[in-house]
Amino acid sequence: MKKDERISDRRWIARNFAALIDEFGGRCVAVVHGRVVAVGVCTDRVERSARRSTGAVVPAVLRVPLKGKFGLSSFRLLGFS
Repeated sequence: MKKDERISDRRWIARNFAALIDEFGGRCVAVVHGRVVAVGVCTDRVERSARRSTGAVVPAVLRVPLKGKFGLSSFRLLGFS
């Protein structure tokens, strides 16, 4: 996955964050090309599933906070350094 695609997925996550909280609060999701491609409770498993199903080298994986429990300490966007 190219850097521009990773940035695009991060922007998609930011624009759709409220919907992600509503639908996937408390779980981990992987986003590739602006689509949620894997959901689960363990970030490692979600990342592996996303890689298997899409071939993405570095999917955007994040732990979605529970609705009403959002704080900076509960938000982690994984796979980006």
